[in-house]
Amino acid sequence: MPIINATHSIVLDTYGACYVGSALSIIAGLIIVYTYATVPALRVQPNSILVAKSVFDMLFGVMVIIEYVPVVNVTQESDPYRWNDCGGDFFDPDTGQYTTHSEHGWVATFLTQWFFTLSLLCFGVVSLDLVINSTNPFANMRKNNRRYAIGVLLFSLIPPSIMVAEIHNKTGAG
Repeated sequence: MPIINATHSIVLDTYGACYVGSALSIIAGLIIVYTYATVPALRVQPNSILVAKSVFDMLFGVMVIIEYVPVVNVTQESDPYRWNDCGGDFFDPDTGQYTTHSEHGWVATFLTQWFFTLSLLCFGVVSLDLVINSTNPFANMRKNNRRYAIGVLLFSLIPPSIMVAEIHNKTGAG
């Protein structure tokens, strides 16, 4: 079982920062979604896109929390460089090899990258929406939102698919 030295470890400090950042992202996203749902005056363009971005950021935060759950055992003999990341491989310094913890690690890798990509593409859609509404102020908002959703969902599948693809018996980053 992988062990982390919890008495003095840079790894735990990094995990702590990831957990706090993810928790803040989830809390902020919940506030944004709640405010959007309860204040009808905010339901104008491009706020719907920004709410979708907040949802994707929350899902990304959840995946970061889930994917990187370390197994902690406080002993002086523990090795601070070994941890269980639930999402794929970790480097074992004893054998010099990468060891797979889960056959399904690619799922966590795919979902984490997918939510991250969805969130980033929402910023691009806000810019595109600004240009479209500047050149055609009477454009159909619902029709545009449907097009944005289809485009974002399709294009966001490309990076995570490449990451988990197995090409010549080598997996991407997952």
